[in-house]
Amino acid sequence: MKIIRNIPLSIFILVALMLTMTPFMESPASAAKATPMVAAGGGHSIALKEDGTVWGWGYNGHGQLGDGTTIDKTYPVQAKVKDNDGKLVPLSGVTAIAAGASSSSALQSDGTVWTWGYNNFGQLGDGTTTTRTTPVQLKNLSDVTAIAAQYYNFFALKKDGTVWSWGWNQYGQLGNGTVDKPNALFAHPTPVQVKNLSDVKAIAAGYTHCLALKKDGTVWGWGGNGLGELGDGTKIDQYTPVQVLVKDDDDKLVPLLGVTAITTENHHSLALAEDNTVWAWGYNSFGQIGDGTSGTSNNRSTPVLVLGGESGKQYLSGVTAMVTGEEHSLTLDKDGTMWVWGYNSYGQLGDGTTANKHTPVRGLSDVAALGAGFWHSLALKSDCTVWTWGRNEYGQLGNGTADGLARVVAHPTPIKVLGGDTEDDYLNLCTPDPVDPRDLTDVIIDLTAGGDHSLALKDGTVLAWGRNNNGQLGDGTKTNRRTSVPVLVKGDDDTLIPLSGVTHLTAGGDHSLALKDGTVLSWGWNSFGQLGDGTKTSRRMPVTVKVKGLPLSDIKALAGGSYHSLALKEDGTVWSWGRNNNGQLGDGTKTNRLTPVQV
Repeated sequence: MKIIRNIPLSIFILVALMLTMTPFMESPASAAKATPMVAAGGGHSIALKEDGTVWGWGYNGHGQLGDGTTIDKTYPVQAKVKDNDGKLVPLSGVTAIAAGASSSSALQSDGTVWTWGYNNFGQLGDGTTTTRTTPVQLKNLSDVTAIAAQYYNFFALKKDGTVWSWGWNQYGQLGNGTVDKPNALFAHPTPVQVKNLSDVKAIAAGYTHCLALKKDGTVWGWGGNGLGELGDGTKIDQYTPVQVLVKDDDDKLVPLLGVTAITTENHHSLALAEDNTVWAWGYNSFGQIGDGTSGTSNNRSTPVLVLGGESGKQYLSGVTAMVTGEEHSLTLDKDGTMWVWGYNSYGQLGDGTTANKHTPVRGLSDVAALGAGFWHSLALKSDCTVWTWGRNEYGQLGNGTADGLARVVAHPTPIKVLGGDTEDDYLNLCTPDPVDPRDLTDVIIDLTAGGDHSLALKDGTVLAWGRNNNGQLGDGTKTNRRTSVPVLVKGDDDTLIPLSGVTHLTAGGDHSLALKDGTVLSWGWNSFGQLGDGTKTSRRMPVTVKVKGLPLSDIKALAGGSYHSLALKEDGTVWSWGRNNNGQLGDGTKTNRLTPVQV
């Protein structure tokens, strides 16, 4: 959407905006939009919004949600950092996220890394083993382009193609040629460079191992390999990277080539090939390899192609993205269809059943991105809503409930995650295109203020800011805009196209009114019928005020009360609707009216 050219607005708005800025806004990370994404750990979920903020829900016993508490949350809360005065302000400017078992991390566009949560093995990388309930910056790590997290390890890919690691090292997963003594739980809280590895473009972390995808399309792994998770044809742990191999037609081991993406979680891994087929290797107890087999006797120490198609007799193809959970796998095809397989006792495949699948089956559609935790999964749909399914003992499904530890319940059908600003809204990772507040002077035709929100009319479009708990800003959300720039009110046809052609505005307590072509549009709170559309349903986008099913017409002026509305017609008559407990509608009664009546 085109941003309007810069011209100063009123001084009070500019001052208010300046006062709300934090030191973290100085980073270039706060400038551009982020690509929304989701990630999951053991019992928590995190999401990155388009505005660069991070939201989390679920298990929070170690502060892995980053909101400054250790209280579990059944709906999203915002990750916050301490500013120079010790006050908590939103973590912003984030471009990527990653989740470990009970910890989380974020990458800012300036190449800095922030971590929070459990830190017993030094997995936060801040030089300590102190658990953090708010994000801390890794002072000795910069120029990072990608991050990965798993259980008790974090990994970072730097701009120069090197990989850095910290945390647990019992299986050599740091990749620096060392390994801790058996059963010795040492902490490694400072990043070290993975040896003999360069030109890397992507990384993925498993329970005891890590994988790296090089720019030449080869895959390398290091760490634990007892289940074949390194894919090198052996079951020997490796303390520095070794290459993933595949059997050729003569059953000889040769390098796996032409890989474009990798993912790994517990003990199994997936690689996406140039032809959009998927290779899998490692642990296969529940069919998570996807080759039609299951059981530990069918573990794969070298990659095999994942079967696919409705019949399961061909190879899975057309894949564009992949994630792996504890013992399940999910992929996304070019049509936005999700394909799932593996362990499913908690419904983590999201196919409506709890039966394990040894080959891919069709899952949710219209998906844009995927995430997977231990026993739950997430999907970001194309409309930027987040859907979850699987276990929910801590509230990691984000639907406002938690099953608790006393019983394990399966949730095999995807549900929407609730919103971040209010507990009765749905989370949306996209944000409305903002309007620069400096762009309004000399072009304002009309200004009006409601109880806690304001409206401005510019060239027929409506700009709104302030409180939005009842949708009174008309941007399709319930997100307050108290410390951000105004948003454009959306059209009255349930599209995301800005409302246009407006000639006059007015605001009630928690509702808004606009005049367009002699008809009245309304949005916001509607408990008393103050929107005049014949219902008591609050609206986040404009609806048309109607009388006997037809639009109220020939209107030339509007006025809004706390809970009622007024319109002046061209013929001089006055019409009113909404609350009428004190006779404020002027129709001789004290009856509330859901549609206009004549005064």
